Amino acid sequence: MKVTVLMTLYNKGAFVREGIESVLSSTFTDFELLIIDDASTDDGPSIVRSIPDPRIRFVPAEKNSGRAASADRGYALAQGEYLAVLDADDVMAPERLARQVEYLDQHREVAVVGSWLQCFGSSTEVIRFTAEGARAKAVGLFTVPVSYPSCMFRTHIVQHGGVRAVADWLLPGEDHLVMLAIGEHGIYANLAETLTRYRVGEQNMAFGRDAKADRMALADAILRWYGLVASAAELAAHDRLQLQERTPLTTAQVGAVHDWTQRLQNELPGRRGMPSEELRLELKRRTDRLFYLIADGSLKGGWTYMLRSGITIPRLRYWASRCFKGV
Repeated sequence: MKVTVLMTLYNKGAFVREGIESVLSSTFTDFELLIIDDASTDDGPSIVRSIPDPRIRFVPAEKNSGRAASADRGYALAQGEYLAVLDADDVMAPERLARQVEYLDQHREVAVVGSWLQCFGSSTEVIRFTAEGARAKAVGLFTVPVSYPSCMFRTHIVQHGGVRAVADWLLPGEDHLVMLAIGEHGIYANLAETLTRYRVGEQNMAFGRDAKADRMALADAILRWYGLVASAAELAAHDRLQLQERTPLTTAQVGAVHDWTQRLQNELPGRRGMPSEELRLELKRRTDRLFYLIADGSLKGGWTYMLRSGITIPRLRYWASRCFKGV
């Protein structure tokens, strides 16, 4: 068998039929759809059982153990050479499996291939993943290099390569940690196509949570995976490099971001294959973007940031333009 499509299921009965039907409609036909239930209390399991297709393999559970543990069960039971992930509330394009199988067949150095995500539900955004290879290693320090809901990877990596989901991780972002581990077994790649439709709404694990607290917890786990222990101030600086926080920075916080960036550049290269030059470029991209965010909110903050992280002609011109606009 060429592909196992893994779907973990917990109380998504309202959406699971649509997801299943999208898999069964694939143009690529050499696959099994492995559905791991996590003791759902809604009608999801009965909906799965009502679909009479021999390609569906349904594995129920008596006790809820969490998404990560369910994924691990699926990894162990997968029979395909490749393993494709689809969340129970998402939908795959008919050509997704064919396109990703073709890519992995032709690129033996690639461990995992993803695609862009077309959001639907409460958002219509297209989420693009462009980084590949060495750059994706550096990107993975801040954001997931390949989207888990769109990915296909080589099954032997999770069955024989020691990669496991973090079973006791109950916050959003566990898939990021898995993707880091998979990336130790080959190159990351992304197809510039929207091959998965990602449903955005109240059913998402992150909905209604404290996004900043979750980001900080995940950042701490990622850094520890690389063998770095960060202080609270350093984690706050790292969060600034995530480019999600838009509140003004104090002079002390600007200095903390600069110092943290220098520590990353000095200590991280070589750890788990982190490439020095790509890390330097990624840090530069992020510090440049952070300068513009700071300067938009505070001329003093922007000037202080330039003094600590470097005055360049583009930065100086932008800062001066904000002066004329009276920011």
